[in-house]
Amino acid sequence: MNPYPYKTPLRYPGGKSRAIPQIFAQFPDHFAELREPFVGGGSVFLQVRQRFPEKAVWINDLNFDLYCFWKEAQRDAQALACRVAELRDAATEGKMLWQSLREAPESLSDFDRAVRFFVMNRITFSGTIDAGGYSEQAYKSRFTLSSIERLLPLRSLLEGVKITHSDYTELTHAPGEDV
Repeated sequence: MNPYPYKTPLRYPGGKSRAIPQIFAQFPDHFAELREPFVGGGSVFLQVRQRFPEKAVWINDLNFDLYCFWKEAQRDAQALACRVAELRDAATEGKMLWQSLREAPESLSDFDRAVRFFVMNRITFSGTIDAGGYSEQAYKSRFTLSSIERLLPLRSLLEGVKITHSDYTELTHAPGEDV
């Protein structure tokens, strides 16, 4: 049994969830801080938070919608999950939901962008919200109450995590020891 059972609620192309054992086999014996310049689905940092909750963590992504997802989950994962569940309960057709969410994301608040990101991640091919099209199979099998409930632990896992939306060089060039 995995002593660190929480896995990312996101589907993410290039995700590292299956490679976690190999990644952790390469981790140094001592480190003070984890910096993820391309956090994506967050598999590695979520495992670090469970295995080493005392370590400082800084996550970053250039994708603004993904940044909004992590920031809003940190701020209030309960509200995020509730709003996603409301959308799921109100949806009569998955494709109509997808079409409504594709329109004008720039005019949305950060919270609504986070909601949109999660829903689109669950109902598109491979979770690719910008390039992937709607998937009826994903809508029926991946946009579930259990997938929404997996948002709830994020608030505590993200507590104290620095989350930024910038070029990766900000993380790689920032001073620090044992990073």
